[in-house]
Order: sequence, then C-alpha cells, then structure tokens
Amino acid sequence: MSSAPSQDNYRTRYTILVGGVMNFPREDFLKLNGYSNEFWGWGGEDDDMAYRMKASAMDFERVPPEIGRYTSLIHGDRDKNPRRMALLQGSKKRQAKDGVSSLPYRLLSSSNEKLYTHLLVAV
Repeated sequence: MSSAPSQDNYRTRYTILVGGVMNFPREDFLKLNGYSNEFWGWGGEDDDMAYRMKASAMDFERVPPEIGRYTSLIHGDRDKNPRRMALLQGSKKRQAKDGVSSLPYRLLSSSNEKLYTHLLVAV
C-alpha cells in the first residue's frame, strides 16, 4: 500500500519492495507463516516478506503512487539491523519454522474497525 514513501522521494525504489504498509487476507498471511521473528531494529523484514511471497508463488498488487504516498518514519543508522543481509540469505530455509507458527502469543482482545481488525496480544 505504500508505493511512494517519502524516504525514496515518493517513488518505488525496487520492484519487489513490499515494505511500509501492507495488508493480507488472513489465509495468505498464514500460508506465508507471517513475518519472521528474527528481525529486530530497522531493515530487512519487508524484503524477507517479499522473499516469502516469491517462494510461495504469491503475487501482490501495488497501489498507484498518487494513492500510496506515505511520510516515512525516520530510520536512524543506530537502529539498523546489522544481521539483516545474513538473515535475508536464509529466508527461504527459515520460512516454514520461523513466523506465526513459532511465536507463542495470547489474544487479549479483538475489534473489527472500518478498515482493519485491531488485535491486542501478549507475547
């Protein structure tokens, strides 16, 4: 949904970019095993999701830039994940065991909002 983030001068930087703001049907998110639990700090988690989608032969649609303009949060170098490149290299191998299936959580509340479902969980 964020096809034109401010950090990239409101352009899509590369073709597999899926970061920023995304939405999935529940079934697709679970098929991908959600996001990896290995990424901390800034960087790589969105590319890892793109690799998961590619490995699962799942395509995505990007909204037009005039709709998908977002002002990005400031990403400081101090928050950059130093392991992101190494983690990305093992993305396909980790997909089945690293994600929603390996994250213990307890649902505390759920509410259906107009454009999203708000979930509050304890991990």
